[in-house]
Amino acid sequence: MIKKQILNDSRVRCIKGGFSFIPHRFLTGGFWQALSSDELLLYFFLVMAGDRNGLSFYSYDKKRKYPNPLVNESVIGLKNYDSQLRQVIVRGNGREKPSFLISNDFETPVELLVGNYARRWRVENVISEAIKFFNLNMLSSPILVKVHFDIVMTMIADTLYSMLAQKLRGFEDCDAPKIYRNFVRGKGRITVKENELTITYPKRAHNPILKSVPWNRLPDSLSWLNSAKLNMVFK
Repeated sequence: MIKKQILNDSRVRCIKGGFSFIPHRFLTGGFWQALSSDELLLYFFLVMAGDRNGLSFYSYDKKRKYPNPLVNESVIGLKNYDSQLRQVIVRGNGREKPSFLISNDFETPVELLVGNYARRWRVENVISEAIKFFNLNMLSSPILVKVHFDIVMTMIADTLYSMLAQKLRGFEDCDAPKIYRNFVRGKGRITVKENELTITYPKRAHNPILKSVPWNRLPDSLSWLNSAKLNMVFK
C-alpha cells in the first residue's frame, strides 16, 4: 500500500478568505503570465488529479470499492516480438469485461503491478473526461489569452460538477458525464413572477435524490438577476 506524505506543510495549496479555484497569489504574483501553454496545462492537470492537500490520488483516503479482484497470470508471445511477455487478466474490478495487462516486467509482484495500472487508469480517466466531456482539446483560439480562459473555465466546470456530486446521495464518486445525464440534462418549467423565479421539475427517477439536498442551506437569491428569489419545485 502506498502511503502519501506531505513533504513541506508550508507549500500545501490553500485558498483562504473566499471561494476560488486558483490561489490569488498565483495570479497577482506574475506566475500565470510566466507560464507557457504547456506549463498551464500541466498545472491544470495537477489541480484536477490532486487531493485536498495537492497530493496525487495514487492512493486514496477511503477503502477500495472492489478490494478482492480475480487475477490470472500467464506468459505469452506476440508476433514480431522476440521475447516473452507477461499477461495479467483481471476480473471483479467493477467492469463488465475483464481487463488485460501486458508487460515485460516479470519482477514486480502481480498485486503491485495491478495496483500501479489501476492508479494510472484513474489519471487517464481524468484526462479523458477533460477531453471528451469538457472538450479541452478543442480550444477556441490559439491565442494564449483564450487558451488560458478555456483552461480556467474547464477547471471551474469540473469543480462545480464535483461539488454537485458531493451533495447527491449515492453519486458522490460519479464523474461529470454521469452527473450531467442523470441530473443536469432535462427539462423543466420556469415561471417568472415579479422578483421571484420558480423552476418546476417534472417527475424523474432521480428527483428524490435532488429533493434530499439541503437547498435551504444554499443561497436562495440570484445576485446576477437583481437578487431575484429562486424557488425549486419537484413533482
